[in-house]
Amino acid sequence: MKLSPHFSYTEMVRTSVKGDNTPTRAELVNLVRLCIHILEPARETYGRPIYINSGFRSFFVNKAVGGVNGSAHCDGRAADLRVENPELGTKLFNALKDNPWVDQLLYEHKGKAKWIHVAWSEKPRHIINNNFIA
Repeated sequence: MKLSPHFSYTEMVRTSVKGDNTPTRAELVNLVRLCIHILEPARETYGRPIYINSGFRSFFVNKAVGGVNGSAHCDGRAADLRVENPELGTKLFNALKDNPWVDQLLYEHKGKAKWIHVAWSEKPRHIINNNFIA
């Protein structure tokens, strides 16, 4: 099932953690809004596919992967995006940063792994942190 022209339900709920990771109807609506308001405009500006490392997470999955309490992933409002290299990471970050629906935009890393966390909200705070851009 497609949530938007370029993003599928499967990629937005995929996890390596064994257990139920099925969103409720309200969480699914949030995933659709995330795809339409954040990911689709970014893909158009970025001009390349955007790969999802982590989208929706049930509370069980979020705890298993070490996610923070109250994570926007748990209500379908956030996604972590793969960063292929620093140049493309900067380009993707820039494609996201001026979107008025962005609640959080964080360039994160753990060891050598880098990703972009982006969250959608009806009342965005527009929290931007790009400390890890090379």
